[in-house]
Amino acid sequence: MASYHDLIDFQHGLIVGAREMGHSISEVEEKFGFSRTTVSRVYREYKNSGKTSAFNAGPSTNISVRTVQRSLQDMSFRSQRPIGVPLMNTGPTATRLAWAQEHHHWTLDWKQVAWSEEQTPSWPPPLTTKY
Repeated sequence: MASYHDLIDFQHGLIVGAREMGHSISEVEEKFGFSRTTVSRVYREYKNSGKTSAFNAGPSTNISVRTVQRSLQDMSFRSQRPIGVPLMNTGPTATRLAWAQEHHHWTLDWKQVAWSEEQTPSWPPPLTTKY
């Protein structure tokens, strides 16, 4: 694991680019192999100074945002958005509540309940299976 002082400008740019794309410190740490301290220190310095490294003062050493983004995408490090989940409306909520109230007195040994969802489907189905 490289320490903060061992990083080259490009690695600083990778860390900053990944954090700017919205990835967490843990994700950046896992993907690139830097320590949490290094990732947070590089990003904190970028936020304070606007530079990815102390040597990034001249135009010849700039790394464009697009170059960093392209490099991250080439390494299969893409931004992910949370999936929207439909909220339960009053219909299913009321139905589930009614079922729970009707069956609240049930006492079952749940270890003896057969759960059909736990069977592994096979495709194509065996020839002996009738549908």
